Amino acid sequence: MTWLSQLIQKVFSHIFIAQPLKWECSILMQRKLLESLGNLLPRKKVNIIKKAYIDDAEIRIFKYNSVKSNKLIIYLHGGGFAFGLMPLHRNIANILSNVTDAEVMLVDYPLSPEAKFPSAINTSFDSYLWALNQGYKPQNVFMAGDSAGGTLALSTLLKIKEKGIPMVGGISLISPWGNLCNNGETIFSNVNKGDILNKKWLDMAASHYVGDADMKDPLVSPLFGCFVGFPPLH
Repeated sequence: MTWLSQLIQKVFSHIFIAQPLKWECSILMQRKLLESLGNLLPRKKVNIIKKAYIDDAEIRIFKYNSVKSNKLIIYLHGGGFAFGLMPLHRNIANILSNVTDAEVMLVDYPLSPEAKFPSAINTSFDSYLWALNQGYKPQNVFMAGDSAGGTLALSTLLKIKEKGIPMVGGISLISPWGNLCNNGETIFSNVNKGDILNKKWLDMAASHYVGDADMKDPLVSPLFGCFVGFPPLH
């Protein structure tokens, strides 16, 4: 690890661990800070094989090597619906492509508070339709996401089911934010256990994203949805 990586790691640890996300500054200021720090992190070389725009949002498709694949992973990044793609997510795409031999799509979906629900889910859903129109078979398309991106992945599958179009082949989630009501038992039982996020910040992020919509709408909080007919979930 270089001295720069060590320095940035210490800064992140101070901000997010010693002082969890309960800043008084706005989401927009927090976004700028994260982007500035993230841009200092070392970037691994990645192979972008295609770029496109869906609903004015940019998508990028990565492939670890140059061999064409008929498999596609649509990866939806986390960040409380408010923070965009960072070098970390490009590194994740590179690793996923390497270990699965699939192409990996990163979706730079609209962010809150500028864009409210359902802007982000519309973009993720349209990204799937775009993939089908490009010739990918539904059974060879997989959805994945972390945190808020995991929420979008689940919500996208609920919308796919609702619209009656062919379902993706599988879904993989990393710590998905399934209930934006933030009233689950673990929200309270894990207080003061070193979590990066706290209820105050989560409530603020949820409010910015949801706007006037119902927090219990399954497309907002997929915990309240029905998963019958879903593909394998990991």
